Amino acid sequence: MVASVIAIFGQTVFFSFTNWDDPAYITQNTVIKTFDLNFIRAIFTEPMHGHYHPLTWISLAFDYQLFGLKAWGFHIHNLLLHLINTILVFYLARNLKDDIRIAFFCSLLFAVHPFANESVSWITERKNLLFTLFYIAAFISYIRYYKTKSKLHYITGIVFFILSLLSKGSAITLPIILMFWLMYHSLFSKKEMIKLLPFFLLAVIFSWLAIKAQQPLLNQVTVKLPFWDSFLYSSWAFGLYITKAFIPFHLAAFHPIFIGDIPIYYFLGFVVLIVYIVLIIHSFRQHNVDLFFGLSFFLVNIVLFLKVFEAYASSYFMAERYTYLAYIGLYFAFFSWFFNNIKKNTGLYLMILWIVIVSFQSFQYAKTWKNSLSLWSNVLKIYPTSNVALLNYGNALRQDKQYIKAIEYYNKIKDNGDIYTKMLENRAYAYYQMNNWDNAANDYALLLEKYPERKDIKQIIAGMLIQQGNVQLAYHQLQFLLKQDSTFCDAWNSLGNYYTQTNSMDSALLAYEKAINCSPKALYYYNRATLLSMNNKLEAAIIDFNKALSLDSSHSEYYVNRAINYFKLKNFSLSLNDFNNAIRLNPVNVDYYLNRSNVFMALNLWNNAIDDLNKALKLNPNNGDIYARRSFVLKKMGLNDKACNDIKMALKLCYKKYESLENEMCK
Repeated sequence: MVASVIAIFGQTVFFSFTNWDDPAYITQNTVIKTFDLNFIRAIFTEPMHGHYHPLTWISLAFDYQLFGLKAWGFHIHNLLLHLINTILVFYLARNLKDDIRIAFFCSLLFAVHPFANESVSWITERKNLLFTLFYIAAFISYIRYYKTKSKLHYITGIVFFILSLLSKGSAITLPIILMFWLMYHSLFSKKEMIKLLPFFLLAVIFSWLAIKAQQPLLNQVTVKLPFWDSFLYSSWAFGLYITKAFIPFHLAAFHPIFIGDIPIYYFLGFVVLIVYIVLIIHSFRQHNVDLFFGLSFFLVNIVLFLKVFEAYASSYFMAERYTYLAYIGLYFAFFSWFFNNIKKNTGLYLMILWIVIVSFQSFQYAKTWKNSLSLWSNVLKIYPTSNVALLNYGNALRQDKQYIKAIEYYNKIKDNGDIYTKMLENRAYAYYQMNNWDNAANDYALLLEKYPERKDIKQIIAGMLIQQGNVQLAYHQLQFLLKQDSTFCDAWNSLGNYYTQTNSMDSALLAYEKAINCSPKALYYYNRATLLSMNNKLEAAIIDFNKALSLDSSHSEYYVNRAINYFKLKNFSLSLNDFNNAIRLNPVNVDYYLNRSNVFMALNLWNNAIDDLNKALKLNPNNGDIYARRSFVLKKMGLNDKACNDIKMALKLCYKKYESLENEMCK
């Protein structure tokens, strides 16, 4: 089992963050970046992002302290948690029924099923891994309490239950499962129910906390589906959860609800739900305790996520992560039935073949979680008209600086309320980055029509005016905004950019200082650092670059500009380290390799310099300047013929400025 988990999910260690909630939870989340009393107070007293799960925040903050924004550290943590959960599932199944075959295959399928990817490969779903770990641990402790009569196991069960609840509110189902377990072993009585009261009380408290945390998000929903539509989507989701447990297909990070006529075949889900409930009742009457308990476990843990009463427009009707815990019950029921009824080895061989196929499918599906581009391209293969997928794929392309292609996908989004508004904002930014001022201005104008009170859009327009060189109009716009609100931090930052462009250093420093005092954002420190660097105040610039990177280490340009300052100060080792980080974040930027080659040359590491110049030429093979630079390095290495060939190639590419060097390099 352990080998299977590593074989399938070991590849996730090389995956990056995605744009699917990872920014809110990790990369742009300032909360997890300081582990102190204020952090502890905040996570235990305030719900965040629609959830109350302080232990999850502690877990992510712990990773950030160790790894910064290196995704591999977070992925290793997720992988270890899944390994622990797999082992716990084995021991839980052994405690439920003393049959090692059931325990082995139940935990093996839990470990390798493609649906586990969403919980393991997606860093944000740390909460799912954590709550499941403590949920199973609490369940095992409760079982051990009945077997040993030790109060320590009872107390341990309550402690684990609390930890599970603090990881994710979905743990509230445990008291019901414990009640079914009592029925499973014919232990159900008034006395035993009294012992369960602390569990039920905790479940009620955390249910209230979960509802309170969700309320702000639910209040933002403007369009809800009629109850009957929601019910059909939910029953269809239930049918798919059952089907895909055994025949995984259409695997995706997002399964959208489409407003409109519901296909007639969705009624099949309702039929599956009725048959499933009848099967539970029948197994109870027939005293088939294994089947009854396993089927009940699945139903109780999946029913929370059937959006019967809360399905809304542009949302999703199912999610693979919801089955992470619930499938344990389904697997237990299936393998209990299988080993009680299948006597021939042929059936066992077919089952093993099925698990091998499912494992390979899981290995392939894991690759879609490599980055945002692969994640959303996979969703669009299955749901090509999903506005959420189009928006997120467009954003991934934009973040990858593929602006034209990003706009192509943005343009496919139909007018759909909030999604369309988000698209306008992102498309405007893409146009902005392309210096396509007219289209950017049109999109921002549309946003202002809808939200005339949004000062941030007006500030962005002022920033565009600065970029276009219309600095006076930008200046008046910023002054007007700051007159309205002197605490408008971004406006102070843009004013600093204005003064920088007009070479008013003192005024620029003052504006940046006001922005930083208002809100110490990484961008503000970076802009002030850039200004200080331009004015040759290198050490002061490095202090600000350090601050910017401590707040946000996800920008390659932050590292590059600090590296250049270190290089000017002849601190080549720190300069090299920063260029390494920049290239790790953006491995396709030619200038980064050229700059790092300069550091290698300064350190007389000629082979390393050649390697970087080769990489630069691979990215830009028609750049004569790179050939000329490589010619210089080759000459230093005594490789005169190769140096001569490179300078001739530079001339061939019409870089006539190197004519004077031909005789020197080729003599």
